Formats: sequence, structure tokens, C-alpha cells
Amino acid sequence: MMAKYESITKYIPLIENGNFGDWAPLKVDSDDVTQLPYVDYSDLIMDFLRDFYAYMMASAPFLRDYQVILAKYLGAGWNIDRLPNVDVTSANEELTLALIMTVLRADRFAEGTLLHFLKNGRILAWLKHLQELDVQK
Repeated sequence: MMAKYESITKYIPLIENGNFGDWAPLKVDSDDVTQLPYVDYSDLIMDFLRDFYAYMMASAPFLRDYQVILAKYLGAGWNIDRLPNVDVTSANEELTLALIMTVLRADRFAEGTLLHFLKNGRILAWLKHLQELDVQK
């Protein structure tokens, strides 16, 4: 039987290897058309995103309200800058998944947010916590 979070925690050893992707540079072509820098995520991260959203749709639809969940646990004044300091050692699945979802959604509006949280190890730490929750069950 598959563990509850295995579809997303299976990425732990792959994320530990650090192949996340890189910033694509600013480009200006011969017609003066400018392409702004963007994060070119690795196939690994694109697969993780696909599987995380699939997990959310199938098993955690409550994550659509991730902002409400964070306010419940972190207070109404939470912001993305506080997320790296959230201690998840005693957090439940709702908060841990909401932290990940917040970063994924923030990346849609502030490109590079996900890359930052991958590089600083927080996504990995949150995935490991979900793995620990699986073992406790």
C-alpha cells in the first residue's frame, strides 16, 4: 500500500541532488523584442509540480484555501518572508501542505519564489516532514 504522501515525497532524494533549474537570461533579438529573464525549471521540478497539483486535486482540495490555512496557524499578518522560519516539527498535514502550496502559488506571481525555496532547503524540509507524518500513521 502506498503511503499517503508518497506521490510527492518520492521527490525527496531527487531534490536533495539539487537539479532545480536556472534563470534564463534577458534576451533582445534583432527586432528589439525583449524576453525578460525567467526560471527554466528542470524536468524534475516540473514533474513535482504536476504531481503536487494532482495530489491536491485528488486528496487535499482544502488547499484551495491555503491563505486561510496559513492565517489560521500563523496569524492574519503572515507573509511569504516569514515562511522559511516556520517550525514544522509539530505541524500537521494541513499547515505543511499549505506552506508548499503558498510557495507554488507565489511563484506564479513572483517568478523565482519556488527556486529560492528549493535552494534554501525549505521545500525539502517540508517534504521530509510529510514523510515523517506518513511514518507516524
